[in-house]
Amino acid sequence: MNDIKLHLLSEYAANTQSDNQDLSRISYEIYLLTEEILKDYPQHKEWYFNKHLPFVLQNKNREILFAVKHNEICGVAFLKNEEEKKLCTLFVKRSERGKGIGKALIEKAFEILGTTKPVLSVSQDNLTKLRKYIKRYGWKQTSQIKNKYINGKNEIYFNEKRGKEIMENKIAIISIMSYYARQIFAGTKGFEFRKSSIREEDVGKTMYVYSAKDDKAIIGSFVVKKVHKGNLQQILKISGYDKRSDRDEIERYFANSQNCYALELGEVKKFKTPLSLKDMREVDSKISLPQYWAYIKSTSPLFEMIKNLK
Repeated sequence: MNDIKLHLLSEYAANTQSDNQDLSRISYEIYLLTEEILKDYPQHKEWYFNKHLPFVLQNKNREILFAVKHNEICGVAFLKNEEEKKLCTLFVKRSERGKGIGKALIEKAFEILGTTKPVLSVSQDNLTKLRKYIKRYGWKQTSQIKNKYINGKNEIYFNEKRGKEIMENKIAIISIMSYYARQIFAGTKGFEFRKSSIREEDVGKTMYVYSAKDDKAIIGSFVVKKVHKGNLQQILKISGYDKRSDRDEIERYFANSQNCYALELGEVKKFKTPLSLKDMREVDSKISLPQYWAYIKSTSPLFEMIKNLK
């Protein structure tokens, strides 16, 4: 292991000697190493380039840990270091497996996350590959979700906090483009379309709507009554968009997506006075609103402010 060096992409990016071209090359090499997991996680490329990597480079509680051997990247761990401590991805180059690189990445991840019990999930097909780590570190299986990423395959979760333990101390904010958010509160849109599902425990709970782009404000809330999953044609039919003139917008959104989700909305409430991003930043200058959805912890000064919106 003396010839293996571990690096953090955030530190690499912050190094004044690293130019943008070199950073782009390293970032793309990391993606290419993990490309084969697309068979288990079809949205991996989109998630990596549109969410995880930008958050790492913006220092938004995400990290990429990578192992280098003889100037070649041979293993990676993608981390989420928020209230939820998560090992999002662990991957080692096939030719380098069994040499302690996975163990080194995991134990460095423990150090960064401050826990030996991070949340993680694995496809049922890859569970045997994880067994030695599950036993070594005492990870506990906490849930299993059918058809989470691939129809016919289960995703198995470890070390989660569940139910009341999660929901009582945080509120969920979902980000929706203003054009569509206004349709929801005008009563002309009863489904919110997504390429990945919300958490199981969020179904039936209030989600606060951040109207992105134009409004830049929390303008209302809704309850997700049910999450529907299917292919494009199934989702169009379930939502009634197969008979709507604007169905082409949904078809474009889901183009090339294997998994399509429709959040069926229950109670919808528009606030009399929206809470703007500007006002939120006066209370918490570090607030970062989600591209998709996120949580505001009860320890945040914004928690009660948002909860009291009417």
